[in-house]
Order: sequence, then structure tokens, then C-alpha cells
Amino acid sequence: MSTNTSKIVIVPEPDLFDGTAKNFDHWLMQFEVYFTIHHAKFTDQKVRAITVLSRMKGGSAGLWTKRMIDEKITLSSASWPSWDEFKNLLKATFQDHTAMQKARDKLEYLQQGEKHTIEAFFVLFNTLCNECKLTDDDQCIYLMERTVQRKYIDQIVTMQNRPTVYKDYKDLVLRIARYHKQSDKQLCFERRRTHFFSETPKTDKPHLQPPPTQEKRTGTGITFRGQGKAMDVDAVQQQNHCFNCGKVGHFKHDCPDPPKAKFNARALVLDLLDEEKRELVNQILLDSKENTEQVFESVNI
Repeated sequence: MSTNTSKIVIVPEPDLFDGTAKNFDHWLMQFEVYFTIHHAKFTDQKVRAITVLSRMKGGSAGLWTKRMIDEKITLSSASWPSWDEFKNLLKATFQDHTAMQKARDKLEYLQQGEKHTIEAFFVLFNTLCNECKLTDDDQCIYLMERTVQRKYIDQIVTMQNRPTVYKDYKDLVLRIARYHKQSDKQLCFERRRTHFFSETPKTDKPHLQPPPTQEKRTGTGITFRGQGKAMDVDAVQQQNHCFNCGKVGHFKHDCPDPPKAKFNARALVLDLLDEEKRELVNQILLDSKENTEQVFESVNI
């Protein structure tokens, strides 16, 4: 019993085509792949042509399909054009006839740049050369020297035996570019390794002075200093003078005497007559003079 071990390649149906010229080449390439994979199903030329027409809808492609079916649908397979003839008919109708000039213009202004790898650049370069039907080796080499990074070309133009065939020249540029890329990676690696194994210089940290201690007084009368240590409240209480009675040994909020009424001297003075104010001032001056004389007598001056 033999088993078929061949892999099945699944290719989706080609896209729909509405006659847009810029999409034509890609759309036709899809049919080339589709018919190659399913060759056994599309040996008849009429079946191939009708399959292509079934994927042409809308725009100018839809109108062209309607006219083609009206003319050919009733004809036999032998009367339909071959696949190559049908492709040429499609190209003459829908292909962008300015594509070659557009590809040539892109080649004129193409530059590799630092962000494009040499492999990606040659994919684009070769595609544009094919689109503009450029096959001359001298022209391809001339355009390549203008577009590839100069550091690669400078190593070739000084050679005595410069390649004259485009393929050989391209292979040489690829080898030089890949060498540069590998050298850059190696240099980057060496820099990282040197930085990793290098000793970091020791720096003397400046001596920081501790912050000054601050006191914090709580509602319980306990005062904290610096690191939160409580003061000896009893010792403070023994030296404290009460703000209410003036006695030592307790605080104002613990005073056993009734709170004294506040004396408003300003209001009392405002209520005095002018004569009473003058008499009060004279009395204050007289008391002040007597107190001063007593002080001098006490020190025996």
C-alpha cells in the first residue's frame, strides 16, 4: 500500500480586478501562480480565459469582460485565444504603459541609505531594472554605483580588475557590505564588553551632617526631641510657673484657682476724661521715679 507523501500547496483564488492599471501586474501574476498549481484543471484555453474573466468586475474591467463574453462565449475552445495570446490582449488593454518610464525615474533617484540593508536594496534595485527592461551590464553597474553607499563602492573603484559583469559586481558589493556589517557588530560587542568589565571608580561620599533635632509638643503636654524621646514632665512641672496664679508646681490647665478675668487696659483708658488721663500719666511717672531711686539705694551707688 503506497501513501502519497507529497505536500498539498494551497493557493487562494486571485483577487478581483476593476481595471486599475497599478494593480494589473500583481493581479496577472496571481493567475500565473494559480494556473501553475492547478495545471491539471486548466488545460483548456477557454476554461482559463473564462476563469480570468470571472475575476474581472467593476470599472473598465467589467465593461471589457461583458464585451468579450458577448463575442466569444458561444465559440468553441479552438476559437478562443491561447493563454499567451490572452495575456498579451490583457496587457495591451490594462497594463500601465508608462510603468517603464516610472521605473527608470525611480532608479535615477534611488539611494540605499543607512536604514536599508544591502539585501533589501538589491531586491528593489533588481525589480526596477526588470520593470524598465534594463539588461545592459554597463548601465546596471553605472546606476548601482550611484545608488549604493559610497563606502562600499570606494573599495572597488581602486581595484585593478574591476568586474565588468553586473552579477559579479553585485556579488562583490554584497561581500563587502556584509563584511562591514559584521565588523560593526563585533566593534559594538567589544565596546559593551569593555564597559562591562571595567572597574567603576570609587568616589568618596560626602559626610552628611545629621539634621537638627526638632521638638514636638503633643496635646498631653509631653515634648519629644529628635528621635522621639519623651522629656521628663515631672522635672519641667516642678520648675514651671502657672500663668493663672503665678505659683510653682503646676500648669495653667491644672490650676486649682478660678481663672482670672482679663483686664482690658485700653478700654479703661478710652473711658477716662482728659484731666483723668493727665493725672494717670503723672502718677505713672512719679511711681517710676520712686522705683528707680530705690534700685540705686539698694546697690549703694
